[in-house]
Amino acid sequence: MSGRIQFTSNHLWRVVNWATSGAASVLAAATGASALADLVGKVWIGVGSLLAGVLAAAASVAAAKERAVAAAGSANAYIELRDVARQLLQVDLEHLDRAAARKALSELTARYHAVNQTAEPHLSIARWQVHRKVRRAQLAGPRGFELNASWPQRPS
Repeated sequence: MSGRIQFTSNHLWRVVNWATSGAASVLAAATGASALADLVGKVWIGVGSLLAGVLAAAASVAAAKERAVAAAGSANAYIELRDVARQLLQVDLEHLDRAAARKALSELTARYHAVNQTAEPHLSIARWQVHRKVRRAQLAGPRGFELNASWPQRPS
């Protein structure tokens, strides 16, 4: 679930990046072309230029591109951790003695804590979107998808 939430955060940060940076670029180009062609008055050119500057500053302060990259990295780390845990549980565990199983679980736990410490904090709206999708899929019944019974369930 954490990986899905991080991927959703990645998507939202990319949208913010494109919206702010793209709008600033288009507005700057439009005001520049208007100034060169003398299409609008100086006041409107100034307002457009200031607005483009504000949007560019907002894009810079939000650092949406960097946050999107960090969220994607965190999501991939969670997915990798999930896959290693499944492999340990479904393939390796029955062939390990207690000491080796304990050591493997300890290493897995250490990796889990390392991923949690380096993960980009997710957006609350991303978590809400993922939980909403899961709830809707559960309500869809046989035409939706079923959650793995071993996954922890979120209280309603």
